[in-house]
Amino acid sequence: MPSSSARPSSPRPEPGSDRVVAEEPVSAASSRALLDAYAREVGAAIGVSPADLTGTGADLTPPSGVFLVVRMGGEPVACAGVRRLDGDTAELKRMYVASAARGRGVAKGLLDAAEEAARRLGAARMVLDTRAELEAARRLYERRGYAEVPPYNANAMAGHWYAKALL
Repeated sequence: MPSSSARPSSPRPEPGSDRVVAEEPVSAASSRALLDAYAREVGAAIGVSPADLTGTGADLTPPSGVFLVVRMGGEPVACAGVRRLDGDTAELKRMYVASAARGRGVAKGLLDAAEEAARRLGAARMVLDTRAELEAARRLYERRGYAEVPPYNANAMAGHWYAKALL
């Protein structure tokens, strides 16, 4: 039965690694640092000001959203937000893995945790939007079962929209 709020998850280490994925306040200094890095890197990739990609993250807070941070050796290296859009749909927002942590399975583990967070929010489906320039992200989503769908929002910066049923 869908719930209207997420049950907080305990920090969980990923098997065989020093990675820990946990819900953290989007307002925390480490969360803001990851979001700032996301805005700088994505802004440079798509040719927009990082200021155009920042926000308060208020929609990524309980009871209708969560913000996840991956730590390796105690250091924050990745983040993703999940927000509930409607009764059965959640949206993945601002997924980012620092360059030093790439190629180590961090994105896959973070996406798994984001999907679990969406389920805790009562979602049966996850959607996301992205850009053509973010090829590695698009490949990850497609490998993980996301299918391209017609636009579900009016995000002028997006060029591709994806959805996945959460089983």
